[in-house]
Amino acid sequence: MAVSERGRLEAVSTVAIVADRPRLERRARLLAWSGNTWHLIEFAIALGAGIAAGSVALIAFGVDSLIEVAAGLTIIWRFTGTRLASATSERSAQRVIALSYFVLTAYVAVESIRDLVGGHAPGASWVGIGLAAVTAPTRLTSTSRLRTS
Repeated sequence: MAVSERGRLEAVSTVAIVADRPRLERRARLLAWSGNTWHLIEFAIALGAGIAAGSVALIAFGVDSLIEVAAGLTIIWRFTGTRLASATSERSAQRVIALSYFVLTAYVAVESIRDLVGGHAPGASWVGIGLAAVTAPTRLTSTSRLRTS
């Protein structure tokens, strides 16, 4: 029985990935740690600017950065120790992140309704605008890198 070219290429690339897995796992952890560093800085800036401006959106942006830290820590947790081969750790990681976004959504909904009913309008935040100007291109760049790798 002849093996198709596609089947042979898939087998070769699978072997290459398995052989390269320890290096890829180290790279995933390093990227997660460096991302967490940035997201903690982003959190501090957004939270401070959001409190100063009374902006639910900026505070939520800061909380979103904490969720990204949680996702990064989840990646680090997922790619260390016995969890490398665990079938359940991937599902646990997904649940942690999903729950985090659910809590953020609830916060934004409650605070937005409170502000709307109370007639509160946030002030302008040049720090928040600057953070958005820096963050938007870095997020676009990292998203495009993920699609090409």
